[in-house]
Amino acid sequence: MEEKKQLTRAVGKGLALNSFDELQRFARAATMSGLVGYSRRDPPQVALAKSMMVCQYGAELGVPPMAALQGIHVIEGKPALGAGLISALIQKSGIVKYRVTSSNAEECVLSWFEFVDGAWERVGTSTFTIAEAKNANLAGRDNWKKYTSDMLFARALTRGARRFAPAIFAGSVYTPDEISSGGEYIEAEVLQEQIAEPTQEQLASAHVDRLLERDAILDAADTDAEDMHQN
Repeated sequence: MEEKKQLTRAVGKGLALNSFDELQRFARAATMSGLVGYSRRDPPQVALAKSMMVCQYGAELGVPPMAALQGIHVIEGKPALGAGLISALIQKSGIVKYRVTSSNAEECVLSWFEFVDGAWERVGTSTFTIAEAKNANLAGRDNWKKYTSDMLFARALTRGARRFAPAIFAGSVYTPDEISSGGEYIEAEVLQEQIAEPTQEQLASAHVDRLLERDAILDAADTDAEDMHQN
């Protein structure tokens, strides 16, 4: 009875990955599902390894596996957090928070507060302007042209997070746009330039690998079901 209660609580909160084997099996299923972008362009084993590291990094930050796969990206071998996930971690931390002072197509200004001795104390501001974006040759990128105020907010957010909330992220934190040096982040035309068209042999080999991985997952699921039935 106690085992059933524990299982129900775990399912209610999503799967809890408590071992390397569980992490690997979950990451394999997520990768095969096509949920993560790199699963469609990386070799299966590389995509699986990325998913595992993303889930592990998320766990260290207190982020559930599914949220980690959606909000953490691997750019040039480094983990990068989406602005939404960064904001969520800050807001739920209870030790640091921010308020938007100004946000438009010219600048974004955030005021930062720290919880000290039972009260919120203003500790500073973080700002990012379109002038800075132009000086850094960012303003010409497609995302910056289409979503100027959002990109300014993301830069002001990570700048403030590095200055006022490093403990939340165990050090520095960056968005995909800050890490990527290839121009646009996940732009189809850029990916086509950077990634060679796979050969028929490579496609066939990848297909076989995916079938083998699928069979392994199904076999493991059948084994788990049999074990639960016996118990």
